[in-house]
Amino acid sequence: MVLRFLTARGVGTDEKSTVACMPCAIFYRGTGEEKLIDNNNDEVFEDKKTKGFKNAQQKFLKSVTSRLTVAQVVEGVRAQGELNFDFVALILLAGMIAALGLMDNSVVSIIAAMLVSPLMGPIMAITFGIIIHDFKLIKTGLRTELCGLALCLSFGFFFGITMAYFGDETGTLAWGPNTWPNSEQTARGQWRSLWVGALVALPSGGGVAMAILGGNSACLVGVAISASLLPP
Repeated sequence: MVLRFLTARGVGTDEKSTVACMPCAIFYRGTGEEKLIDNNNDEVFEDKKTKGFKNAQQKFLKSVTSRLTVAQVVEGVRAQGELNFDFVALILLAGMIAALGLMDNSVVSIIAAMLVSPLMGPIMAITFGIIIHDFKLIKTGLRTELCGLALCLSFGFFFGITMAYFGDETGTLAWGPNTWPNSEQTARGQWRSLWVGALVALPSGGGVAMAILGGNSACLVGVAISASLLPP
């Protein structure tokens, strides 16, 4: 509300004016409630229990409404949806880890690749852009997402051709084309996995929204793990 009040009057929008919002790591606040003194200890104990329940209820209600401002969310999503060197490098690293995991039939490597992959950022940019009708944000996220998908497909295509040519043809190792498709490759090509993936994607999307609005990045790890087990 304070930011909207200031920006409506030109602070932060006019030339040579700046407004910033800095998070406070810790603060102290007095409740101002006076202690009740009573001769009856039972009544004092019951009053403290009632106050404790009311305080817990108020804290819970505050946690429901305590969310980041729209400007904070949009700026964070916009930064994650931009195409830069870090995005390209992480995409290539994640593609290499995923390719090795698919060839080695290792679900752990596939999960690790999804945790490294930054593809969730452009998807969030597209989603938030649609919600707030920010077409520039949608365009940025869509461009970055398409570039990331193109890099993943190209890297996987050339990596597969290379390993098929130089791989173990005897089939004694798990790196040869004679052992393909393995169980991990087959599991990502079944029709049943599509509707199961859609059911998993609904609560995962809700978890992403709560994590972004509440500033809780720990939930994104679980979402990435659940997404790594789904078909492409």
